[in-house]
Amino acid sequence: MSNSTLYEHPLNERTRFYLRVEQLVQALEDCRNGDCPSAHRSLFRTLFELCDLLERSDIKGELAKQVDQSLSLVTQWQSQPGVDQRQLQALVETLQRQGRALLQMERPGSTLRQDRFLSQIRQRVNLAGGACGFDLPRLQHWLGQSRAQRIQDIDAWLATLAPLTEAIALQLQLIRECSHWENRVAIQGQFLHNADHPLALLRIRLDNHYGCYPVISGHKSRFSLNMMNAGTGSAEVRNLPFSLSLSMETP
Repeated sequence: MSNSTLYEHPLNERTRFYLRVEQLVQALEDCRNGDCPSAHRSLFRTLFELCDLLERSDIKGELAKQVDQSLSLVTQWQSQPGVDQRQLQALVETLQRQGRALLQMERPGSTLRQDRFLSQIRQRVNLAGGACGFDLPRLQHWLGQSRAQRIQDIDAWLATLAPLTEAIALQLQLIRECSHWENRVAIQGQFLHNADHPLALLRIRLDNHYGCYPVISGHKSRFSLNMMNAGTGSAEVRNLPFSLSLSMETP
């Protein structure tokens, strides 16, 4: 669809976690690529949110297992006729590299927690207006450095989390690509689906000219969506076409 909006909704906790990480990483990239110091000032709150999310004690081990399972699945694909062997081999090598990086990685966020500069900012950043120059003169000094120097520091901080964030990005890519799009209609603004197999993610593309958005609820075996009017916030009663993509849950 042209001029449409993509909505994604996780149907299990693993995918929900991956999508939260992806959103924070994208926000960090946007801040990093900003041209002015204020964009880099805004980066710290998001960086600490990502650290808090990734510091779950079990995430590194869980993700390493998921990478191994993906590697086994992709290896099986190599025996299928008509597949692009070069592309699959590149994917195998990427998964192998990510698996090794996860095993060698320190506890997520530990390096950043030991950074005294970041620790000073972390103590103030959640206070309303707490990261002003008079509160954090060291931060003000850092913001006065060249953009190239600030980018170098930001990249070094993000690199400590890269084994996790890169592996999660690839897992989401595999989830999204193992699906196809279908045209569906929400009758009087409602749509219900019972799945034959456990689902991980649903995606909806909805044309913007309808002036509505979907409210989705459900789990890996069953979900429903209700179209809501963006102007009034009330339930839609029109028959509304949309595109639907469902990704199955992996072991």
